[in-house]
This record gives sequence, structure tokens and C-alpha cells, in this order.
Amino acid sequence: MGKVFELIADGALKESTYSDECAFCGAKDRPIYNVTGFAIESEQFMFQDIPEELEEFELDGACTKCFKDGKIKLFSEEDLEPILEMYCDDPYEQLKKIRGTPTIPLFMQGMDWVSCCGVLCEFMGSPDSYRESIALVETHKFWDKGPKDWN
Repeated sequence: MGKVFELIADGALKESTYSDECAFCGAKDRPIYNVTGFAIESEQFMFQDIPEELEEFELDGACTKCFKDGKIKLFSEEDLEPILEMYCDDPYEQLKKIRGTPTIPLFMQGMDWVSCCGVLCEFMGSPDSYRESIALVETHKFWDKGPKDWN
């Protein structure tokens, strides 16, 4: 697991290129990571709709401390909630982990995060180029022992 953020491998972690200031606390003395969300109190609005008054205050970059302090409700949580409830043993704990994780660039499936054994999996990184992405598909073995049963 990543040392900075549990759900992102340190080698896959990229700092924001949009801002050098935390939109949540204003810090400029620490790394800033991309996120699209709203400022909240820790664990506020768990599995609830975003209040209309917050919708106009969407923020886009946060420091490590704000992520770890649970100050962010993600803009796209409504897409994630059913997945967490269906596939995770403790959806609330997994939601806190997601809220404490920067937005992954080019996450083409949106917030449909991979899970295994009731917990969310760590993002290991993306190919650096189109050519590398094609090579990965051609050479990567997706199952160590193969699926036991497709039914």
C-alpha cells in the first residue's frame, strides 16, 4: 500500500499541475493533489446527497493533511456509494479511504473503484504512453491461476 495515501501506490502519485495552494485550507508549503469535492467536517454527509448550498463551492486541489483529516466530500460520490454498499464489507470505512485519496488521472471508469475481498484495491499506476498501454494489454497476465468458474 502507498505510504502517502493507502489507495495509491507512491510511484503512481502525481502532484497537481493546476495549483500550488490547497483549496481547502490555503496551505502552500506542502504538496497539492487533484480532487474534485467540497469542504466538510470529518465524516459529515456520509452517504448523503450534496446539499445545494455546497454545489457552488466545488474545490479542485487539496494537501495531504486535508485529505487525511477527512475534510473532503467528493463530487462524484453518488456514483460510488452503490458499489461500496454492494462489494465492501464496511462501506463507510471504504468511503473514508476514498475521500482521503486524490483523484486519479485518466481513471476512465470514473469512480468505479476495483475491490477485492470486501476492501478497495490500491491503484498501482497508468501507462505513460499509448504505446505502453498497448504493450501492457499484450503482455500482462490478468489472472495468476485463471478464473475457477465463469458461472
